[in-house]
Amino acid sequence: MGKPFTYCSKRVYIDLDETLLQDENQPILQRTIITNFFSRIAKYSYTNAGNIIALYLFSALCSLLLAFYCLTFNPDPGKMISPDLPFRQDFFAFQQAFPIFDNAFLIVVESDHSICDKADTAGRP
Repeated sequence: MGKPFTYCSKRVYIDLDETLLQDENQPILQRTIITNFFSRIAKYSYTNAGNIIALYLFSALCSLLLAFYCLTFNPDPGKMISPDLPFRQDFFAFQQAFPIFDNAFLIVVESDHSICDKADTAGRP
């Protein structure tokens, strides 16, 4: 068996005649043109494999640089949600009314011990 794609002027090395003849919807001339087009692409890719690999590496590098310099991501949920929504306007009003809570931490401590219940009931009038 010879090298693949050596006789690519009319057909690809593998036998496509059977699959092409099964599709009766396409005219014979159109099937031949499609086969010739793809066989020429295969032949060029086979004979110039180094150039094809270099082309793919160059396009991958260009895509990487484009993504690195042009794409940005802002994870701030305040910028993702529209400020025109009613709950966002309420939140902004709350921030303006109580600026001390802007950078505060809220810590909740819960316990299953009965001493906490006694302290809770002792604090009530």
